[in-house]
Amino acid sequence: MSKLSRPLVATFVWLVLLLTGCQQAEDGASAPPATAPPATATTAAQEANSAVEALSLSSTIATDAILSAGSGQSVATSDKETASSTTSAAVSADAEGFTFATTGMVTVDLDAMGPSGDRYPHATGTFSVAYDSSGNGGPVIGSPVGSAGIVAYNVTVTALSNCTFTDPRCNATATIASGSSYTYEVEITWNWSDADHWTAQSDVVLASSALSVSGSRPGATWSAALSGSRHAFSALGYNAGTLSLTRTVTADWTVDTMRNGIPHIVVWHRPALDRIFVTVDGTTYGPYTLAQVWWYWNVSCH
Repeated sequence: MSKLSRPLVATFVWLVLLLTGCQQAEDGASAPPATAPPATATTAAQEANSAVEALSLSSTIATDAILSAGSGQSVATSDKETASSTTSAAVSADAEGFTFATTGMVTVDLDAMGPSGDRYPHATGTFSVAYDSSGNGGPVIGSPVGSAGIVAYNVTVTALSNCTFTDPRCNATATIASGSSYTYEVEITWNWSDADHWTAQSDVVLASSALSVSGSRPGATWSAALSGSRHAFSALGYNAGTLSLTRTVTADWTVDTMRNGIPHIVVWHRPALDRIFVTVDGTTYGPYTLAQVWWYWNVSCH
């Protein structure tokens, strides 16, 4: 699990099933006919998407860490790409409501181990997550304390070491260099009835201007500068042993890459979670569903 800088209030574990095997089945079964991109476009898009994935995954993991710190739960949603999922979960200790602080700092170890092994099997490194709601009035807490509330945080993610994210579909990696940082905003709302019945929602708005990452895979290296925005909404609900997750994502990213002196400009336009356009050097492909992106472009798409 993530190594947080302060202990969790309770030892509640959300058992989240990795989707890797399920996605492989979905890839073959549910990708309908669409226009297949040429190999040169696919290569450029995969390299650009590795930078998008690094930012998308690290911000999701950072938000999970904030939710963990405030809820007393161990939250893991970064392995999810689809719109919804349902997982069995077991309570090992009673919770006493959620307590989100005005400010906080947590440290995430991407090499940490969980009950099922490597918590983040496709990532390595360490980053800090600083969050502050004082400029937004702090948490608004319902009565009784811990039962409900809302808080809006300004978040800064800083790489404490090189943080590398690998796309398991195409083996492209992207590294956020040690010392690099970016910011985003997240609004969290929650409603807690008892240890067996509660909900928590996160609404993340991330905008980045020319964040630089380095990319690689066997036989190739490249640089990438990423600009654009991502809006991700997740709703978690726990009901007597069942954990459900629903999510929506919209995004617009422009990625300038350079490999062996050859530049490419790739635009990932996602007006809805299951509607994606890819523009490579001025030529637009799509729209694609999420399953089609997996199938034709062979990339992960968080």
